[in-house]
Amino acid sequence: VLSMYYIIDSVSSAKKLTHELVYGEMEGLTVSAVEAFTVVAHGDYSYSDGTFYKGTTDMEMMYEYLDDMGEKAGVDVMVIFGDTIVMTTHLDEAGNRMTGMKLDADTYENILVKHVQKGNYYYDSQGSYDGESYAVFYYPLMQESSGEIVGAVYCGVNRAGINKDMNGIVTALIVIGVLFAAAAMVLCFFEIKKIIRAVKKSVDGLTKVAEGDLTVKMDDADVKRKDEIGDIAKGVKQLTEELGII
Repeated sequence: VLSMYYIIDSVSSAKKLTHELVYGEMEGLTVSAVEAFTVVAHGDYSYSDGTFYKGTTDMEMMYEYLDDMGEKAGVDVMVIFGDTIVMTTHLDEAGNRMTGMKLDADTYENILVKHVQKGNYYYDSQGSYDGESYAVFYYPLMQESSGEIVGAVYCGVNRAGINKDMNGIVTALIVIGVLFAAAAMVLCFFEIKKIIRAVKKSVDGLTKVAEGDLTVKMDDADVKRKDEIGDIAKGVKQLTEELGII
Protein backbone atom coordinates (compact mmCIF):
# COMPACT_ATOMS: atom_id res chain seq x y z
CA VAL A 1 0.00 0.00 0.00
CA LEU A 2 2.80 2.39 0.92
CA SER A 3 4.59 1.53 -2.32
CA MET A 4 1.48 2.27 -4.39
CA TYR A 5 1.03 5.57 -2.56
CA TYR A 6 4.69 6.39 -3.21
CA ILE A 7 4.37 5.62 -6.92
CA ILE A 8 1.13 7.60 -7.38
CA ASP A 9 2.44 10.58 -5.41
CA SER A 10 5.79 10.53 -7.21
CA VAL A 11 4.21 10.33 -10.66
CA SER A 12 1.89 13.22 -9.82
CA SER A 13 4.81 15.29 -8.52
CA ALA A 14 6.93 14.45 -11.57
CA LYS A 15 4.15 15.54 -13.95
CA LYS A 16 3.66 18.79 -12.06
CA LEU A 17 7.40 19.49 -12.05
CA THR A 18 7.67 18.72 -15.77
CA HIS A 19 4.88 21.19 -16.60
CA GLU A 20 6.52 23.84 -14.42
CA LEU A 21 9.88 23.33 -16.13
CA VAL A 22 8.34 23.45 -19.62
CA TYR A 23 6.37 26.57 -18.74
CA GLY A 24 9.41 28.29 -17.23
CA GLU A 25 11.64 27.48 -20.20
CA MET A 26 9.09 28.62 -22.78
CA GLU A 27 8.42 31.86 -20.93
CA GLY A 28 12.15 32.53 -20.75
CA LEU A 29 12.65 31.87 -24.46
CA THR A 30 9.83 34.14 -25.62
CA VAL A 31 10.88 36.97 -23.31
CA SER A 32 14.49 36.62 -24.52
CA ALA A 33 13.36 36.83 -28.15
CA VAL A 34 11.36 40.03 -27.54
CA GLU A 35 14.28 41.60 -25.69
CA ALA A 36 16.68 40.61 -28.49
CA PHE A 37 14.41 42.31 -31.05
CA THR A 38 14.49 45.47 -28.95
CA VAL A 39 18.29 45.44 -28.75
CA VAL A 40 19.05 44.91 -32.45
CA ALA A 41 16.52 47.34 -33.89
CA HIS A 42 14.48 50.41 -32.98
CA GLY A 43 11.07 51.55 -34.16
CA ASP A 44 7.66 49.97 -34.59
CA TYR A 45 6.90 46.59 -36.09
CA SER A 46 5.39 46.30 -39.55
CA TYR A 47 4.85 43.68 -42.22
CA SER A 48 5.02 44.50 -45.90
CA ASP A 49 5.40 42.40 -49.05
CA GLY A 50 6.34 39.31 -47.07
CA THR A 51 8.99 41.07 -44.99
CA PHE A 52 8.82 41.72 -41.25
CA TYR A 53 10.38 44.99 -40.07
CA LYS A 54 11.20 46.71 -36.82
CA GLY A 55 11.57 50.32 -37.77
CA THR A 56 13.54 50.12 -41.02
CA THR A 57 15.36 46.92 -40.05
CA ASP A 58 14.54 43.71 -41.88
CA MET A 59 14.13 41.23 -39.03
CA GLU A 60 15.23 38.31 -41.18
CA MET A 61 18.64 38.97 -39.66
CA MET A 62 17.27 37.44 -36.44
CA TYR A 63 16.75 33.99 -37.93
CA GLU A 64 20.21 32.81 -36.90
CA TYR A 65 19.38 33.71 -33.30
CA LEU A 66 15.89 32.14 -33.40
CA ASP A 67 17.06 28.98 -35.17
CA ASP A 68 19.88 28.52 -32.68
CA MET A 69 17.52 29.08 -29.74
CA GLY A 70 14.94 26.67 -31.13
CA GLU A 71 17.49 23.96 -31.91
CA LYS A 72 19.16 24.09 -28.50
CA ALA A 73 15.87 24.12 -26.59
CA GLY A 74 14.07 21.69 -28.89
CA VAL A 75 11.20 24.09 -29.57
CA ASP A 76 9.50 25.84 -32.48
CA VAL A 77 9.52 29.63 -32.43
CA MET A 78 7.16 31.92 -34.34
CA VAL A 79 6.57 35.63 -34.54
CA ILE A 80 2.95 36.61 -35.17
CA PHE A 81 2.00 40.06 -36.43
CA GLY A 82 -1.73 40.66 -36.35
CA ASP A 83 -3.09 37.30 -37.41
CA THR A 84 -0.16 36.41 -39.68
CA ILE A 85 2.91 34.28 -39.04
CA VAL A 86 5.76 36.56 -40.14
CA MET A 87 8.75 34.58 -38.82
CA THR A 88 9.12 30.92 -37.90
CA THR A 89 11.71 28.25 -37.26
CA HIS A 90 9.18 25.66 -38.45
CA LEU A 91 9.90 24.32 -41.95
CA ASP A 92 7.64 22.53 -44.40
CA GLU A 93 8.57 19.27 -46.10
CA ALA A 94 10.51 21.16 -48.77
CA GLY A 95 12.56 22.99 -46.14
CA ASN A 96 10.84 26.34 -46.62
CA ARG A 97 9.84 28.56 -43.73
CA MET A 98 6.09 28.58 -43.22
CA THR A 99 5.63 32.35 -43.14
CA GLY A 100 2.80 34.46 -44.52
CA MET A 101 0.24 32.00 -43.23
CA LYS A 102 -2.81 33.18 -41.33
CA LEU A 103 -3.61 31.79 -37.90
CA ASP A 104 -6.80 29.75 -37.85
CA ALA A 105 -9.77 31.76 -36.59
CA ASP A 106 -10.12 29.76 -33.39
CA THR A 107 -6.49 30.36 -32.34
CA TYR A 108 -6.67 34.04 -33.23
CA GLU A 109 -9.93 34.73 -31.40
CA ASN A 110 -9.47 32.53 -28.33
CA ILE A 111 -5.76 33.15 -27.74
CA LEU A 112 -4.59 36.35 -29.43
CA VAL A 113 -7.74 38.44 -28.95
CA LYS A 114 -8.94 37.11 -25.59
CA HIS A 115 -5.57 36.92 -23.90
CA VAL A 116 -2.49 38.27 -25.66
CA GLN A 117 -3.97 41.51 -26.99
CA LYS A 118 -5.07 42.31 -23.44
CA GLY A 119 -1.45 42.21 -22.30
CA ASN A 120 -1.46 38.67 -20.91
CA TYR A 121 0.77 35.78 -21.83
CA TYR A 122 -0.95 32.52 -22.71
CA TYR A 123 0.22 29.00 -21.85
CA ASP A 124 -1.46 25.71 -22.65
CA SER A 125 0.23 22.40 -21.87
CA GLN A 126 -2.38 20.61 -24.02
CA GLY A 127 -2.39 22.88 -27.05
CA SER A 128 -1.95 21.97 -30.71
CA TYR A 129 -0.02 23.09 -33.76
CA ASP A 130 -0.14 21.84 -37.33
CA GLY A 131 -2.46 19.02 -36.26
CA GLU A 132 -0.14 17.73 -33.52
CA SER A 133 -0.27 17.95 -29.73
CA TYR A 134 1.94 20.78 -28.47
CA ALA A 135 2.63 22.68 -25.27
CA VAL A 136 2.37 26.32 -26.38
CA PHE A 137 3.29 29.72 -24.99
CA TYR A 138 2.38 33.15 -26.45
CA TYR A 139 4.02 36.36 -25.26
CA PRO A 140 2.74 39.84 -26.26
CA LEU A 141 4.63 41.78 -28.95
CA MET A 142 4.35 45.54 -28.36
CA GLN A 143 4.98 48.58 -30.52
CA GLU A 144 7.91 50.62 -29.25
CA SER A 145 6.24 54.00 -29.71
CA SER A 146 2.79 53.36 -28.26
CA GLY A 147 2.93 50.10 -26.30
CA GLU A 148 0.12 48.75 -28.49
CA ILE A 149 0.07 44.98 -28.66
CA VAL A 150 0.23 44.01 -32.33
CA GLY A 151 1.12 40.34 -32.14
CA ALA A 152 2.95 37.69 -30.17
CA VAL A 153 6.08 35.62 -29.96
CA TYR A 154 5.13 31.97 -29.87
CA CYS A 155 7.09 29.05 -28.47
CA GLY A 156 5.88 25.47 -28.84
CA VAL A 157 7.21 22.02 -28.04
CA ASN A 158 5.85 18.77 -29.39
CA ARG A 159 4.27 16.78 -26.56
CA ALA A 160 5.59 13.54 -28.04
CA GLY A 161 9.01 14.41 -26.64
CA ILE A 162 7.58 15.49 -23.29
CA ASN A 163 5.48 12.33 -23.07
CA LYS A 164 8.50 10.17 -23.91
CA ASP A 165 10.51 11.74 -21.11
CA MET A 166 7.55 11.48 -18.75
CA ASN A 167 7.03 7.80 -19.59
CA GLY A 168 10.70 7.18 -18.82
CA ILE A 169 10.31 8.89 -15.43
CA VAL A 170 7.11 6.97 -14.66
CA THR A 171 8.77 3.65 -15.58
CA ALA A 172 11.73 4.44 -13.34
CA LEU A 173 9.41 5.36 -10.46
CA ILE A 174 7.42 2.13 -10.90
CA VAL A 175 10.62 0.06 -10.90
CA ILE A 176 11.82 1.86 -7.75
CA GLY A 177 8.42 1.32 -6.12
CA VAL A 178 8.40 -2.40 -6.97
CA LEU A 179 11.96 -2.84 -5.67
CA PHE A 180 11.01 -0.97 -2.50
CA ALA A 181 7.95 -3.19 -2.02
CA ALA A 182 10.02 -6.34 -2.63
CA ALA A 183 12.67 -5.22 -0.14
CA ALA A 184 9.96 -4.43 2.42
CA MET A 185 8.39 -7.86 1.93
CA VAL A 186 11.75 -9.60 2.41
CA LEU A 187 12.42 -7.63 5.60
CA CYS A 188 8.92 -8.40 6.87
CA PHE A 189 9.41 -12.11 6.10
CA PHE A 190 12.61 -12.35 8.12
CA GLU A 191 11.18 -10.24 10.96
CA ILE A 192 8.07 -12.44 11.14
CA LYS A 193 10.30 -15.52 11.05
CA LYS A 194 12.30 -14.15 14.00
CA ILE A 195 9.10 -13.47 15.95
CA ILE A 196 7.74 -16.96 15.26
CA ARG A 197 11.05 -18.50 16.34
CA ALA A 198 11.08 -16.48 19.59
CA VAL A 199 7.44 -17.38 20.35
CA LYS A 200 8.16 -21.05 19.67
CA LYS A 201 11.08 -20.97 22.13
CA SER A 202 8.85 -19.48 24.80
CA VAL A 203 6.08 -22.01 24.16
CA ASP A 204 8.58 -24.90 24.23
CA GLY A 205 9.96 -23.54 27.48
CA LEU A 206 6.53 -23.38 29.08
CA THR A 207 5.77 -26.92 27.88
CA LYS A 208 8.95 -28.26 29.48
CA VAL A 209 8.20 -26.42 32.73
CA ALA A 210 4.72 -27.91 32.73
CA GLU A 211 6.35 -31.35 32.34
CA GLY A 212 8.54 -30.67 35.40
CA ASP A 213 11.76 -29.68 33.63
CA LEU A 214 13.07 -26.65 35.58
CA THR A 215 16.40 -26.53 33.74
CA VAL A 216 14.88 -24.51 30.92
CA LYS A 217 17.08 -21.58 29.89
CA MET A 218 15.71 -18.69 27.86
CA ASP A 219 18.00 -16.86 25.43
CA ASP A 220 19.27 -13.55 26.80
CA ALA A 221 18.44 -11.92 23.47
CA ASP A 222 14.77 -12.90 23.85
CA VAL A 223 14.66 -11.82 27.50
CA LYS A 224 16.10 -8.40 26.62
CA ARG A 225 13.54 -7.70 23.94
CA LYS A 226 11.34 -4.66 24.61
CA ASP A 227 8.13 -6.14 23.25
CA GLU A 228 5.54 -8.79 24.08
CA ILE A 229 7.95 -11.57 23.04
CA GLY A 230 10.42 -10.28 25.61
CA ASP A 231 7.67 -10.17 28.25
CA ILE A 232 6.87 -13.85 27.59
CA ALA A 233 10.54 -14.85 27.76
CA LYS A 234 10.99 -12.93 31.02
CA GLY A 235 7.89 -14.63 32.41
CA VAL A 236 9.19 -18.11 31.54
CA LYS A 237 12.58 -17.31 33.10
CA GLN A 238 10.96 -15.93 36.25
CA LEU A 239 8.65 -18.93 36.51
CA THR A 240 11.49 -21.47 36.30
CA GLU A 241 13.52 -19.55 38.88
CA GLU A 242 10.61 -19.36 41.36
CA LEU A 243 9.68 -23.02 40.91
CA GLY A 244 13.32 -23.93 41.36
CA ILE A 245 13.34 -22.25 44.76
CA ILE A 246 10.30 -24.22 45.83
